[in-house]
Amino acid sequence: MMHTSSPGSEESKKNQTWQLYIKAERLMKGNAEEAKIYLDQAREMNTELGDPLLNALIVESLASYYEQSDKYENALKMANDAIVMFKQLSNSGPIAQLGNANGLISLGNTYTKLGKYKVAIVKPEKAVEILLKLGKTGKVHLGIAFGNMGYAYNLLKEYNKAIELFEEAFKISQMTGYKLEEARSLHNIGAAYYQMGKFQKSVEYCVKSARIFTEIGSKKGVSLSYGVLASSYDQLGHLNISERYHNICIEINHDMKQLSDLAIAYGNKGLFYYKISLAKFLNFSDANESLEKCIEAFKLAIQATDEILASLALDSNKTAFSDKFYRWYDCLTGPFNLLGRSTAALLFLNLGRAKILRHLVYRQVKDKEQDEGQSSFESSWLTIENREEKKRICVLSKDIQLLETNATVLFYNFNDAEILTIWESKSSTSRQELEDNIKKLLEKASVGLPRSYSFFKPSTAFHFENPNAQQLSSENAAEATNDNDVEDKDSRNNYRSPAKKSDTLCDLTKDTRSFLHRVLIDPVKSLIKETKLIIVPQSCIFFAPFSAFIDESGCLLSEKYQIQVISSIHALALSILASRSKKIGGSLFVGNPEVQLPSLLFAEEEVEYISSLLNAKPLTGRMATKSKVIDLMSNASIIHIAAHGQE
Repeated sequence: MMHTSSPGSEESKKNQTWQLYIKAERLMKGNAEEAKIYLDQAREMNTELGDPLLNALIVESLASYYEQSDKYENALKMANDAIVMFKQLSNSGPIAQLGNANGLISLGNTYTKLGKYKVAIVKPEKAVEILLKLGKTGKVHLGIAFGNMGYAYNLLKEYNKAIELFEEAFKISQMTGYKLEEARSLHNIGAAYYQMGKFQKSVEYCVKSARIFTEIGSKKGVSLSYGVLASSYDQLGHLNISERYHNICIEINHDMKQLSDLAIAYGNKGLFYYKISLAKFLNFSDANESLEKCIEAFKLAIQATDEILASLALDSNKTAFSDKFYRWYDCLTGPFNLLGRSTAALLFLNLGRAKILRHLVYRQVKDKEQDEGQSSFESSWLTIENREEKKRICVLSKDIQLLETNATVLFYNFNDAEILTIWESKSSTSRQELEDNIKKLLEKASVGLPRSYSFFKPSTAFHFENPNAQQLSSENAAEATNDNDVEDKDSRNNYRSPAKKSDTLCDLTKDTRSFLHRVLIDPVKSLIKETKLIIVPQSCIFFAPFSAFIDESGCLLSEKYQIQVISSIHALALSILASRSKKIGGSLFVGNPEVQLPSLLFAEEEVEYISSLLNAKPLTGRMATKSKVIDLMSNASIIHIAAHGQE
């Protein structure tokens, strides 16, 4: 017997599906995970109903969920899908046009989080064109669009333009009675004034925004406004008030279990104490108590980011998060150095790098008890807690076989004044001067790099967290966009063909390579007694071609030493320990795989020569496919790749 649903039951199911969607929308601001459950249920029920408008709205809300969850690729896809759906529903009238505009606003927000601010401005601009035609129907969303454009301009440091747009958003929110956008606009104006150094005006606006956020029950909004107030009062010299606001921010985010915001709140409190400590230290006063408070706050920030890093999926989102994660390790060098514990500072920096590398490269370890990496991290942390960092350095030195291999380790880092530190030896070379010379060398060697490459981004250490760094999510605006619409030229790769005349290239770069030897090797050459150099660089120094450095006699550094560049001593120690406990696997040699870049000269000859030494067959050209290389890597103990590098 065939069963058919009655019109009444179908209408009931449709109402139920709409109710699930509405419930998800209400929850999205405060409980995105629960909202996602309702959206999935609504989407499943609508598969049978086939309501195209409801389907588009659900997909748009899913874009909002993914944006809030920092899953930007999914957010972009969902928002673009929703825009296509709404365009196909042109006969649905204003609702479809409104949905299209919301999709564009959503895309702008996601691109803002990805740091593509110019694209982030273009998207809501297109939304504004649509919303102005809708009149009163689009008023609320028009205010949201203006606010989001202002936020992107603020990040571009065009503060006056940003404030102008925030004020437009504020006027519209007052007309529509949309309290969340009203509070958000006031907060953003206050944050922009903070960036301009107008701290009293910043306080004026953020006190108003915090009051409205409190009235409407937005804890996240209250936390963000209090964060700006804490920084503003600090700049105005009202330290007790500033400390109180820092503590309230921590309490709010702890209650909400917002780990990312909690880490920032702890980190900002650490920076607050560091500033107090530094002032006392320079005045020859006792700064120990403030420094200990500073270290404790940074450690709590690290614990919060540790939890986030462990839960992230292995994708580009984890890579993007790593910069924020490492920041607090970098900040800890300041108080440790002021306490005379430079070894602890170095150990912490190494620990941070090793953790990032581990989580980026390795899969989750199933057997926690046999997790050598985690055990090593915990040992380092514990020794620093017990002030036994020098013992831990000795253990690591044994692990990496320093004595057996006649190696010297050089650890490079930039201190709080952006001055280069090489282990415990000081150099007067600034980060900018060094970075400029490395860029010059790469340009002469015809090596192009994306402007947005992470190692060339300015350090954020020792500056208060931008109080406008996190924008409040708009209530009804999902976030995502179409990459085909606008190309972000600032983040575009710009690789060029390799230089062909090596002799000419050597002449062109000689002065620069000599300069790099003077600032990176000469200050510590008296410490180098062995035949091998293990170099642990930071930021732009990763791109310095150490082997090609030239000393005062014209001798290459590689002619004197065997050079190894690593990201972290901890990471090297772990790899050595792992190699001792495992059987030697095969070898993998990859040369000049076919990609959308010019052929890399001599790459194939390089791998053919090296592989011949081990009687191995290399993968070159078309044979070196991504899937084949990844498949063979898991069983290889020796891996050599000669190819273009790309972020």
